[in-house]
Amino acid sequence: MKWFAPILSFTTEEIYRLILNDNKSIHLTKFIEFPKSFNNENLNQKWLELIKIRNVCNISIEEKRASKEIGSSLEASLKINLDKKLNDISKDVDFSELCITSSAEVFI
Repeated sequence: MKWFAPILSFTTEEIYRLILNDNKSIHLTKFIEFPKSFNNENLNQKWLELIKIRNVCNISIEEKRASKEIGSSLEASLKINLDKKLNDISKDVDFSELCITSSAEVFI
């Protein structure tokens, strides 16, 4: 229920109060501590770089939207130029899904 609380705030609040039979709020409880073995610094760094690439793509998409060349990001076809390092990091990533566009091509 704690995972759904930010999304279904009122529903989870009601269920939590019904189950525990008191006036405490689910939003004031703490999540469990995750094991340190769940930490993956390489994966974290990869996603930090992917988010940077996505942010640059979103800026260019917004410029096209502002000039009325496209109506939404789904009308965009991205052509992304990456250096070798970023290409290695992102070789298994579908940028059309990451940036929510109709297509995306990656060039080195």
